[in-house]
Amino acid sequence: MRDSGGDAVIAEYDAARQADVRLRTGAVDMLNRTLLTDLLPADLLRGAGLLALSEIAPLRRFVMRQGLAGGSARQDQA
Repeated sequence: MRDSGGDAVIAEYDAARQADVRLRTGAVDMLNRTLLTDLLPADLLRGAGLLALSEIAPLRRFVMRQGLAGGSARQDQA
């Protein structure tokens, strides 16, 4: 049995999480940048995206599942 706190296990976990961490960091950064800009198209896109999340239940559930479970969230779960 492998040591769950061993260097090899931690390195594997870190490597597996890198894409998810970068995606989330990029998404939060992009949302923050749209809040700080005076560009109308950025404002409109942000507003449209947030409206879509509030009005389209399957999209909202998908985003929430991804936010809670990360890249391991399965598509077929309800």
